[in-house]
Amino acid sequence: LDELPAPRPMPSLPTTPTPVGRTGLEEDDEMREVFLEEAHEVIAGADQALSALASSPDDLAEMTTVRRAFHTLKGSSRMVGLAAFGDAAWACEQLYNRRLADGQPADGELLRLSSDVLTYLADWVEAIGAHRDGGHSVSDIQGAIDAFGVRGEHAALPLPGAPVVLFEQTLPVGMVAEP
Repeated sequence: LDELPAPRPMPSLPTTPTPVGRTGLEEDDEMREVFLEEAHEVIAGADQALSALASSPDDLAEMTTVRRAFHTLKGSSRMVGLAAFGDAAWACEQLYNRRLADGQPADGELLRLSSDVLTYLADWVEAIGAHRDGGHSVSDIQGAIDAFGVRGEHAALPLPGAPVVLFEQTLPVGMVAEP
């Protein structure tokens, strides 16, 4: 009779299970670096798709590229424990899901909003990479999306710490506004 091969040892399981709602990668610096690199690439790809949509707003492939970018940012950020970042990306993904489902083109207001959101997320990625709190918040992005949904217009999405302009005042030539 042939001898059976010796059984391979079972890999050891972690001594403490990963808590519910966590991935186990939240403190993994290598995975965080992978996220940061991927985020830069994904945001750059979405920016290119927005540029293409400016001249061809009905291009479903480019709109889908932008939607997938937000989807990828959502998933990869959540995997490394960046839930707020993931929620912000998810809000934009939902906006694009609705637009695509309704067959609406990428009008100028949507493109401006999307560009501002990508700039905001890119700034957030830089803050994460520098291990600093940049003051970014999902509520900033969600607020801009909600306002866009109500008015169909996009005013602005300032970066955290940027001065907020409440209104512009036009003065006659030669007059200077007092501080």
